[in-house]
Amino acid sequence: MDWQDREYEAFLRQFRPREPRPLPVTAQAAKRWRSCIPVPGELIPHRWLIASVAIFVWILVSMVVFERGTNGRHAVLESTEGSLYRVAAGPSSEVVKIGGKIWTDEPVRSDGRAILSLSDGSHIEMRSHSEMALQNAADGVLLQLNGGTIIVTAAKQRNGHLYVRTKDVTVSVIGTVFLVNAGEEGSHVAVIQGEIQAQQGKKSEKLHPGEQITTNPAMRTTPIPEELAWSQNAATYVALLQQAGAVVRAAAPPEPLRFEAVSIKLPFYPRSARFGCRGADGTVDLRGFGSAFADTGFRNQVLDGPLQVPRGRCIGQPDLPTLIAIAYGIPGRDVTGGPDWLQAAPGSGKVVRFSIEAKAEDDAGVTKSQLRQMLQSMLADRFSLQVHWTSRDAPGYALVVAKNGPKLKETSDEEVFPHPVLGNFPLGDTVMTGKSTIQALADALSSFLGAPTSDKTNLGGLYDYTLKLHQNPPDGTGQRGGGRSVGEPYDPPLSTALQDQLGLRLEPQKVQVRTLVIDHLEKPTEN
Repeated sequence: MDWQDREYEAFLRQFRPREPRPLPVTAQAAKRWRSCIPVPGELIPHRWLIASVAIFVWILVSMVVFERGTNGRHAVLESTEGSLYRVAAGPSSEVVKIGGKIWTDEPVRSDGRAILSLSDGSHIEMRSHSEMALQNAADGVLLQLNGGTIIVTAAKQRNGHLYVRTKDVTVSVIGTVFLVNAGEEGSHVAVIQGEIQAQQGKKSEKLHPGEQITTNPAMRTTPIPEELAWSQNAATYVALLQQAGAVVRAAAPPEPLRFEAVSIKLPFYPRSARFGCRGADGTVDLRGFGSAFADTGFRNQVLDGPLQVPRGRCIGQPDLPTLIAIAYGIPGRDVTGGPDWLQAAPGSGKVVRFSIEAKAEDDAGVTKSQLRQMLQSMLADRFSLQVHWTSRDAPGYALVVAKNGPKLKETSDEEVFPHPVLGNFPLGDTVMTGKSTIQALADALSSFLGAPTSDKTNLGGLYDYTLKLHQNPPDGTGQRGGGRSVGEPYDPPLSTALQDQLGLRLEPQKVQVRTLVIDHLEKPTEN
């Protein structure tokens, strides 16, 4: 190549694309770069793994916080003179500290007076031994009062209402001060300031300052200032009543609830001693099985589960002590007195029975409490029943949680009182199943123990359980108790079976027993 060719080649190189020159990379930078890029077939570097887990946890926590912030309301414990417990955890109930939050669907029980505040500015004062839970309502906030007394100072609601609900009444407000009590016999509502709407079944009523109602005509009421005496703000509440010019008086008893239709006849043949009612929230049956087992004619009857009754009706062939016990929600053994004709043949063990069928007007929505009130009205109207209460101390048992905790399954199904299925004597097993409160279980156990039994477990709600009891074989005299546990009708003993199967324990103690005494009773006319 001569000099002319070389000059021409140099001229062309000016217009050709140049090859990229690699930038200088230090060894340390190259190492960092390689550690961030996973090589096929190799594990993801730990830094990438940690970052991925952190992002996932952040998303999960954000979702929980968002869920509670949007759908989960809460209350804050401002003060307490005792302790406030979260009762959902059973025997290991957690104590709520001052300033602690109580979220929706977390039942709490007060052991001493407690004051809670809601995020909307409302305040709730709980009396000692009261239980309630905060819940979401479709258009506001709902306080579910399971027992005891609360005073609510409801703030003005921007949207919707604040509700308080017991087993037989719902109170709705926009902004006011009022008292609600939930007890075994029924509920009591009193207004201190403002206006409330009380809904009981299909009946709705407005109440103003100084007015109060009860859901059960048999409940005794006192003037509102006396009802407020336990509150630390009692003087303030009484002043509010006086400012409103309220006429403070005892509540006028409501009109007694009655069945739409009742049929009472002497049974042609008493096929069964069973009697029960069914409401929208469960069944009403005999607590403690007292009268059914006392009747010789039905001593060996097999009780094959809860009585099947259509909703809104009461059906069966009870003796009158059993019927009265069901109407007042007590064990059959706690009904005493009455005329001689209650026994068809004195000393024979036979009793007079009636075939009864009763229907409520609101057969779909009537509650257990309302059905009991209707039974009481029926007994007063058709049998001219008059009664009074007495109380006494008697040796009995307290049902408590065993050392290792309860072995019970909480349920939200319709309540079914525990009923035993009696096996063949002498070696058959007795199986008792139920979906009920622990007090209902304690009432059933009292029949096996022959002594009153009270619930001291502090377990709220309904529980699904099964208890199996194996009968001891007869001893030399023909009496049960010849097995390993001498003198015991069951082997292992009832107390041991309770602890092993349900995680509950029996403690002997004095129990106050309320007894219903029949003062007057007449035979009904059939229809």
